[in-house]
Amino acid sequence: IFGSCYIYHHQFEIDHSSHYVRHQIKEYEYLKKVEKGVGKSVEKVEKEVEKCRQKSP
Repeated sequence: IFGSCYIYHHQFEIDHSSHYVRHQIKEYEYLKKVEKGVGKSVEKVEKEVEKCRQKSP
């Protein structure tokens, strides 16, 4: 649900180098920890976002 490409695309459709996006990714990481009891590294989330962006139109 949370990890869908739609969510990624919606939340991270901003330049990855910007502070805002870094903050969003950290927030996402925190939510994943709360939700699943396990977190992802920021780098891993960034890679997944990148993959999703490549798949999305």
